[in-house]
Amino acid sequence: MGGDFYDFMEKDGVLHFAIGDASGKGIPAALFAFLAGAGFHLSADLGLPPDETVSRINALLCKDNDACMFVTLFVGRLELATGKLEYCNAGHPPIVIVRPDGSSEFLAAKRNIPAGALEGYHYVQETATFAPSTRLLVYTDGVTEAERNDHAQYGNDRLLAFASSHAKESPADLIGSLVEEIDGFTAGAEQSDDITALVVLVGGETKNKTA
Repeated sequence: MGGDFYDFMEKDGVLHFAIGDASGKGIPAALFAFLAGAGFHLSADLGLPPDETVSRINALLCKDNDACMFVTLFVGRLELATGKLEYCNAGHPPIVIVRPDGSSEFLAAKRNIPAGALEGYHYVQETATFAPSTRLLVYTDGVTEAERNDHAQYGNDRLLAFASSHAKESPADLIGSLVEEIDGFTAGAEQSDDITALVVLVGGETKNKTA
């Protein structure tokens, strides 16, 4: 049972997508992630913007939260025709922008607090626009914090270098290559955290992977 989740829904020319990571382990984390995912799916079905979506999830998770659990979230709303992305980052690792020319960088974002941490918190969303064929690599910290037996972590620099070297791959191939990359880096070390990734191709398909 894991605490990571992802979801996406295309409606009226807009792709709504989310990825999250619940605190803790086991069944409690899985149930908390399920609640967050359900909140996202309902909000996406209503066509709500990311800030309102995260606010609704936060209100849901704050109810009777005696264990003081929380969920980091990245919620995006991508207009397929224009490449305009509205997004809200609630304490989640920054997503990677993989541009068609092979350059890659982290998407700057205000790191609002995780959902479930503070009732009534005002979440802020931001906007960016991307050219066709840009890939958006969305992931949980199980990717960058994947460890070798010597406790060295995969890290942000390796992730950016990987993204640049695989910038021309399809979403499906990019996800497959990332899994192989992490497996090769950890070299058989025991997996210490859930690993989840989602790739959105601006103007194209979406692929995902969780482990």
